[in-house]
Amino acid sequence: MATEQSDINALAQTLSASYTALMQYKTLGQDEILNHLSQLSKHSQHLPLPWFTPSFISICFSLRDQFISQSSVPEWGGLESIYSLWSVWVRRLSGAPSAIPAAESDLVRVLESMHSLLTSQNKPPPTVQKEAWIGLVGLAGRAPSVYNDVRILDDMSDVIEHQNADTDMAESIEAGVAHALAETTALNAFEIGSCERLVEVYIQLVSRIPDHRLRPVINVFEHSVDKRSKETPVTKAVADLGNLIALTKTVVEPREEPLKVKMTRVAVLVGVVRMLQFNQGAKTSKVADFQKQVEILFVNAFDNVVTETVSKEEVYSFDKHQDVIALFAGQCLPTLSVKLIQGMNLKAILSCIESFLITSKYSWEDGKIIENISNEPKDAELLNKIIQDPLHKDIGRISRAAAKVIQAILTVGDPICIECVESLLDRLTGFSYRIFVDWDRFVVRYGTDDMNKDLNTSIWSFFKTLLFATTVIFKAVAVDYPNGEGLVLVSGAAQNAINLYANLHFITEHLGTNTGFQAYQDTLTNAVSYLTHEDNVCKLNYVLKNAYKDYAPSQYVIDTTHPVQLLSTTHISRLLFYTNLIEQVMTYIEDQILEDVILPVIYPVLKWKSIQSKDLYESVHAAILSLLTAKKPVSREVAGVYANILISSFPERINLQQLTFGYSTMTQALCDMDDAIAWLTVGHLLDKIDGLTEESQCVERSQYITVLIELMKPLSLGPFYAVYLNKLRTLVLNLETPGMQKATLKLLFETVSGTGISDMRRVETVGWFLDLKNQVGI
Repeated sequence: MATEQSDINALAQTLSASYTALMQYKTLGQDEILNHLSQLSKHSQHLPLPWFTPSFISICFSLRDQFISQSSVPEWGGLESIYSLWSVWVRRLSGAPSAIPAAESDLVRVLESMHSLLTSQNKPPPTVQKEAWIGLVGLAGRAPSVYNDVRILDDMSDVIEHQNADTDMAESIEAGVAHALAETTALNAFEIGSCERLVEVYIQLVSRIPDHRLRPVINVFEHSVDKRSKETPVTKAVADLGNLIALTKTVVEPREEPLKVKMTRVAVLVGVVRMLQFNQGAKTSKVADFQKQVEILFVNAFDNVVTETVSKEEVYSFDKHQDVIALFAGQCLPTLSVKLIQGMNLKAILSCIESFLITSKYSWEDGKIIENISNEPKDAELLNKIIQDPLHKDIGRISRAAAKVIQAILTVGDPICIECVESLLDRLTGFSYRIFVDWDRFVVRYGTDDMNKDLNTSIWSFFKTLLFATTVIFKAVAVDYPNGEGLVLVSGAAQNAINLYANLHFITEHLGTNTGFQAYQDTLTNAVSYLTHEDNVCKLNYVLKNAYKDYAPSQYVIDTTHPVQLLSTTHISRLLFYTNLIEQVMTYIEDQILEDVILPVIYPVLKWKSIQSKDLYESVHAAILSLLTAKKPVSREVAGVYANILISSFPERINLQQLTFGYSTMTQALCDMDDAIAWLTVGHLLDKIDGLTEESQCVERSQYITVLIELMKPLSLGPFYAVYLNKLRTLVLNLETPGMQKATLKLLFETVSGTGISDMRRVETVGWFLDLKNQVGI
């Protein structure tokens, strides 16, 4: 604390010394003058307002003239310090209105100097211009009568008119215009012309800037509306908002001019509309009416620029204009009603959004971002730059805008527009294949365990945005349109949803679906429900057939290694998705496709000696059990093979609980179909038990007997029940120790006394158990 106070005292002494020295500047050399000016300007925020005396201001003017006229090249460093000091002084006065009258004459000279500097042909460096600009706009809303707001706004307009398209002042001008429109007292019916001129010259400047990024224009009017709506009293807020709306209407009036200028005018509307939609200030019926007015204005103006964007005349500029259209759509359309937008050129809007999402360098750029990526810091920097761009961050909003357009298209029911929706879903699905292939290539080449930390963070942020955006769009068809009719109207939507989610399942696995991603679950559920309808089952089978063919053994290569043995983690994720799916829809899968296409792919997974993916391994087991439960004709052939796989997988690949569940579920399913087949599979288990004769195998043998006991329930209705009980009696009596017999009888008691035993066989079973208990001697 003492050190901090000491530093403050030292700074105060330094500033005081510099100030005192400058008051006698004629005794100083130029380097000394520059040094003292630099000290004061560097710490100008700490200078007391009383230091800015008429004498000090006059000295600054003398030094200014000296720096400008001393040579062919002005001393810009000294001028920057002087304008910085003046800028701070003006801003200080704006916060202390009572001090303005005494300083009016000097204030006028300073503001006129700033205006003259900014409009001169000999352009000063950007740092000097920025200081002068900040000072010039600082008094907006608090200007004295001798240099009122109208004059300040006119000066600002003059300055903006003198700026070139490549100006370095863009951000400063944006902030100045936003401040002026939010604070000026000239926003009234009598003086609004100065505001109109300021906005007009600002629009023309932005339209000349090469990259034509219009977010600054939106920000300017968002700030203005936000500030005006929060004024007190409410009557003043409503009056000022009314004048701002009138200004907006004048600015956006249709006229013959280049498309870039028209788009800039629409950006004004976007800022006003968006801030009124999320108004945090006055909430009156009048403000609500303002919102309706500007929303209608926006819809008409936006529709016009969209139509012109897709015209033949603008075909060579489409790639630039699509980003602007996507930005506007994302900012406003999600909160507009379907009724309001359904008269727009919906096909053109959706085409622009589609093109932006797929091709824009601020979005997914045709997948080149992932295609060209490597595990290097430079790639992490590049990807981070992309995901931090404001337009990339708006992809969520833009996808919601696409969803709103889709809802409007489905409501209108225009077949041509619906074809445009189909095209979007087809293109997104096709794009998902590219992302899948390119990411798989990256994983195979570089792996993920040693991925650059920054790249890891950026890539999954990129993928999360991709998955979210595609889900929002598919949800508009599969969920948001009433009664699931969207999937009926949009051909192929359900199949596309399945294939896209399969391709992107590696993202879903990484992010998880239990953290608020309900939209994904709803979309997938509705797509599956649609495909399992009796009229659409053939579409489901077509999807599954093509999917599993990707992993079928090749017939034209010498290497006989099954593709399933060579899967990368990305392909495992995709196959896992489809295998989870077939478990849910097993009853709808055609027998021929199941036998010829699906089973040849999943059998090798069951036989994995080393489990490459626990999730896929367990999913395949669940699929087989689903096949048996569904009583598919192939179940009779599968049963014997699966029984041996279960037995041979224990205990290395499955535990006792899994073995018990799998075997009992299989046996129950087979008992419902064919008792002989069911007993045949039990025979495989009995053969295994009989083969464990070594003393060292007694524990394993008892575990298999535990599984056998669990089969009592499904076998209790079959004709082989008596044979089963006799075999079980023999096994219990032949257990190695009384302790093992006692433990087995306890397990038998729990089974016999529990539910699941057929009522027809319960008495027989209880009698059998009591007789066995007596035989054991317990």
